[in-house]
Amino acid sequence: MRGMDRDQRKAYEDEHMWSWIEEDEASRRHIQSAVSAYARQQKEDTRNRREAQQRLAFGISRFSPASSFRLAAMHLAGTGIDMKSRYERAMENYKDILGRFIEAKQAEDNEPGGIRITFDTESGFSFQTADVKKMLDTSEMPQFTQPQVRLAVLMPQTLIDFFIIIFACLLSFSLSWLAFLRYDLR
Repeated sequence: MRGMDRDQRKAYEDEHMWSWIEEDEASRRHIQSAVSAYARQQKEDTRNRREAQQRLAFGISRFSPASSFRLAAMHLAGTGIDMKSRYERAMENYKDILGRFIEAKQAEDNEPGGIRITFDTESGFSFQTADVKKMLDTSEMPQFTQPQVRLAVLMPQTLIDFFIIIFACLLSFSLSWLAFLRYDLR
């Protein structure tokens, strides 16, 4: 550095600064992906434990025919308790897809910065890149698709509840028939 003139020293410092920035960015991305993976694993573990507790609670509540009817109706309508987990998984997948889309758009533009999303009651949502003059074309954005559930998946869940309801109806009819037969009219 002693034998360099001012311009050479500036170029040397800029080169090292850019390499440091690139190294720092690579480290940041690695740490961010590790933190995201750990957070996703923790969410999945929590979700699995919560679902196990819910299955136990609904299994116990099935002793009531009214509860069995409600669970069967919820499953057939597709609005059962598993609807929340289906949407959570779909939103996680969409978050990943949207993140890849944003990274690809930023790589295309070769601009540092991010995307700013604002909401105004008069104009609605506004999407902007780091360059305020350039608006993001939202028609290219991937669309969120709602998770669909087939009837073939819903039917096994409702069969147990239907059998419980049928059993409760047959049991109550049988008991009332026996009570009728034993009743003395005198």
